[in-house]
Order: sequence, then C-alpha cells, then structure tokens
Amino acid sequence: MNILLLGPQGSGKGTQAKLLCKKFGLSYFEMGGFLRDIARTNEEVRRMMDKGVLVPDKEATSYVTSFLDHKGLYNDILFDGFPRTITQYGVLKKWFSAKGVKLDLVFVLQIPQEESLKRL
Repeated sequence: MNILLLGPQGSGKGTQAKLLCKKFGLSYFEMGGFLRDIARTNEEVRRMMDKGVLVPDKEATSYVTSFLDHKGLYNDILFDGFPRTITQYGVLKKWFSAKGVKLDLVFVLQIPQEESLKRL
C-alpha cells in the first residue's frame, strides 16, 4: 500500500505519518529531510534550499526515484511532501506503473493558515 500525505506546514503530516507507518509497517519518505540530506553533499541543492527555492521537478523526481530504486522500495511507502507538483505526480505515477505498483490512498490535512503559522 502506497500513501501520499498532503497538507500545509504545521498541519500534522509528520505526526500522522509516524502513526500510520507504525500501525501499517510502512516505510516513511519525507521530502524535506531527504533534500536536507542531499544538500549536505550537493552544493546546488544547498543553495536552492538556502534561498527557499524548490528543487526543480526534473531534479527532485530524479533524486527520489533513484533513491527508491537504490533502496528497492516500491511498495508500502508513505510519502510526506512528495510529490509537490503535478509534474512530480506524473513522474511518480509513471514510476509506480513501471514497478507494477500504484498509489492507493491520498490524505489531505487541512488547517487554517493562522493555525499553521501558530504551530510553526
């Protein structure tokens, strides 16, 4: 089972993700942490993150799918913060299809902007 968790910062995605992963034995993929790890050794990614710019779709999806392929992770993944764009979703959908798996569920956490800012 592959799950996508969407919502603004501070909406509780990480908290809910950890609970779901524990309950269902899912691997947790969190895009922000993943990119921070890449930024430790990749100057270009570090510069983009320091400026608050999103990593372009092509690079982001390449990093993610390469990582998942390297780890042999194709199913039972909970995605937090990825995909971030329609383009990234299209690449992920094609990748899933090539691996013979699918996205099973999407949860969208909604909170007022004021609450998101308060939590941050």
